[in-house]
Amino acid sequence: MRTQQTETTETFLNNAAFLPSLRLPALVDDEVPVPAGDEAGRRRTPATAALDAYEEKHLKAGGKVEASPDQPKVPYWKAIAAKVNLPASLLAAKHLPYRKRILALAVTYGLEPAPIAPTPLPFADFAMIAVAHRERELEEEGADGRAQKLAVFTAVMQDIEAECDPDQDARDVLVSVVTSAGAGFANKSAVFFNEANRALGYVGNWDANEGLPRNPAHLLRYALARSGLSQSKVANMAGTNQATLSNWLTGKRGPIEAHFARVNLVEKALDLPHDSLTSRFGAWRRQARPARSTAPPTTARRRSGASRTRTACTSGRNAKRPSSRPSASSVTRRSAPSA
Repeated sequence: MRTQQTETTETFLNNAAFLPSLRLPALVDDEVPVPAGDEAGRRRTPATAALDAYEEKHLKAGGKVEASPDQPKVPYWKAIAAKVNLPASLLAAKHLPYRKRILALAVTYGLEPAPIAPTPLPFADFAMIAVAHRERELEEEGADGRAQKLAVFTAVMQDIEAECDPDQDARDVLVSVVTSAGAGFANKSAVFFNEANRALGYVGNWDANEGLPRNPAHLLRYALARSGLSQSKVANMAGTNQATLSNWLTGKRGPIEAHFARVNLVEKALDLPHDSLTSRFGAWRRQARPARSTAPPTTARRRSGASRTRTACTSGRNAKRPSSRPSASSVTRRSAPSA
């Protein structure tokens, strides 16, 4: 009986009509090729092939694994993915096999810092900084007609801002204006192009740390855009927080003298001359602070205490006290004859 049942089962499984419904795998060795030289027999995927090509063409030719700009000791997944034409999600840290492979490549070939691309300085922000810088420049020169010259420069900046995208990089905008490549600038006067050249010169001088803006907030804003670093990154390098640095950037609040050592660290991070920010913040705080009283604090406290005591005595002396003598109405009621 058992033999007949076994034969029936084998006949059922060998029937070709039922094999597709069971979805049995085709165990044919020729259909699963193993790449040559892969002793581990690992599964060949597009990411594995791309990483092999990345090692052969880039790393063995003398290159290194790109490092992340925020974490210098960690490989930069996006840069590697772009180099091997793969989505960055394939090489993310959640894919453990690829992560181990890239970390092994980083150990073998070393890491190199990722290049920091400068962030564009919007022309709207640059125009405000340039006008303030031109005003200070005219004051230091003591030239005649300062108000008229400043009005001309301000009008040129406003004309350029009206014709271009305010969020576009200031250098690109000014180069297109000077070369008459921008639309609407071909028929401008010579005075217009002279002032545009002056503004472009400001950009070049500030890049070379020459003739930097006098306003510390303006200088800090320009240097941050030039460096390409984020506010949080600079704040961490200076030992402060992002909110404090944001107050410095907007000019709402400046550092006190006790924190100038941190400002020097900001100067170093932004590649600015030593004490270029501290000297400007010191002058800014002296202008912003009102004049303090020269009286000693103890005398002031004593005077305030005396005034409080005098006020308390006066208020106590003028307070209405209950009278001990009877009122007229009570006397009248008392003296009235009884009926």
